[in-house]
Amino acid sequence: MSPVRLTLLVTALALCAIFAWYASVKFHTEPISPLQTASVYEKDLDQCRNRPRVIRFPMSDVYMRGLIDPGTTVRATLGWYLCHPIQVGDLVLYRFSSEKPPVVKRVVAVGGQSISVEIDPAGQGWILTVDKQVIDPAKPYIFGSATAPPPLKLYADQNHDVIQQGHVVLFSAFPPGDSDSGIFGVVSVEDVIGHVEIDSH
Repeated sequence: MSPVRLTLLVTALALCAIFAWYASVKFHTEPISPLQTASVYEKDLDQCRNRPRVIRFPMSDVYMRGLIDPGTTVRATLGWYLCHPIQVGDLVLYRFSSEKPPVVKRVVAVGGQSISVEIDPAGQGWILTVDKQVIDPAKPYIFGSATAPPPLKLYADQNHDVIQQGHVVLFSAFPPGDSDSGIFGVVSVEDVIGHVEIDSH
């Protein structure tokens, strides 16, 4: 080996040794917390699995009567849907405004399901069907005004009558409802901030 190559090899080995020493000092004395490199989703996922935050409050929405009567104490587990699939029938805490408190609603459709939004036979409003099944067939959930298509109808037309992944449809317990998909249309799962149950304690 020529003197030049030998010198380069020694220099490279020395630099590697210096870097290894620096790295051991740097990362052993100043360890990087996983939370510093984790995304917001990963942080919330950890919270959901290990340290769920639960809040309790009395129900005040009269349009949820029958499922949850006014004054009933409910328990909401925040961040639940970051590590659990959202399902039809779930009661959820929905953040519909940054300026108003979130509300409790029920899930009637999730991503991947087919929907149809048509004027009800009496011409009073609109009826939602999910996978060809009318929501609340005994007493159809009629929403909106027959004089203009609601946001949910426009969404269905634009998306080939399919709920896209990451979207859900939320209704109150009975029509016309309030602060739900009958008014706002489909809801982003990101705005569903918690899973709700009646507090048994």
